[in-house]
Amino acid sequence: MNIYFPTVSSLARGVVLAAVLAFIGHIAYPALGLGNTTSNTIFTAGLAVGALLMVLLSSIFTEAKIRITTLYVGNIAFKTSESALRELFSKYGQVQSVRIMKDRLTRKPRGFAFVEMERSAAKAAIKELDGQEFFGRTLKVNTANRPKSDND
Repeated sequence: MNIYFPTVSSLARGVVLAAVLAFIGHIAYPALGLGNTTSNTIFTAGLAVGALLMVLLSSIFTEAKIRITTLYVGNIAFKTSESALRELFSKYGQVQSVRIMKDRLTRKPRGFAFVEMERSAAKAAIKELDGQEFFGRTLKVNTANRPKSDND
């Protein structure tokens, strides 16, 4: 398992988690009368356990995010449903999500969608489906570009 450094937001959540665990241990341990260990020792142990959990959880969630690829699927027929796209792409691997983009005002389909799937399955889907006919239209399938932020 690869270890990924946490982002600032996950680091902040981890610090809060560690502090909460430490505080609960600091208050609860003496109240339960479970031994002669000082509450400061319990507080320190809570901080250590919280920090360890933060690193492990951050690593797991970051690794899971990295493995998912978003595909752009263009030139889809307006009658295409999300379930039809899910069925088509699931032949190449597990599909995480399907979003057919619609016009904000009319709520009519705009002719393209985004499909999220595991990286290796996404590569296979691009290879097999790009240029293939689906509901009478030739699909354009490739890796989606990252959305531009306000700072770009």
